[in-house]
Amino acid sequence: MAATTLPNTLAEFKKAIEEALRDQFPDFGETPGPVMIGVLYFSTVWSLFEFRATNTNANQDSIVAFARKCAPSHDQIREFQPAFDYFRARYIEGHRTNHKFASLVSGNSQLAKPIEDALLERESSGTAKLTGLLLIAYCLRNNLFHGTKWAWGLGDQYENLAYATLVLTETLSAFAVELG
Repeated sequence: MAATTLPNTLAEFKKAIEEALRDQFPDFGETPGPVMIGVLYFSTVWSLFEFRATNTNANQDSIVAFARKCAPSHDQIREFQPAFDYFRARYIEGHRTNHKFASLVSGNSQLAKPIEDALLERESSGTAKLTGLLLIAYCLRNNLFHGTKWAWGLGDQYENLAYATLVLTETLSAFAVELG
């Protein structure tokens, strides 16, 4: 059978893909199941977010513009507090960003600034917090889709991906998104 022949069952398809990934990237076999579920849901929800919130053109400017348009109220931003607290604990030590933050933003100081300002609460408005959270999701997307996450491994990424996915789903739920 040719390598690109579609297997007869979902189980056979899954097995073929997992074997191919393990052959090409042995670390794939070390990735915990919950992380792979996180990757699956994050990828799906990110795609929907990018379509609905940025009209298929996600970048720093379109995400900032979207968050400004949302202008979340105090009550709306409260729904995001658990995710905000998680990312703050992950990326801030004392009153400074840490090495995990540097990896997240991959040296992009323009992208780092609004996230850092939100996490350090230099900017504490609902819009600043939503912007910071959505830009964190954007960084995770870039690191995952452009492959840099594989350089460090995905082993500790479940909570990152899960919280980012929850931020995206809550954003889509809380703010009416109309294209065009």
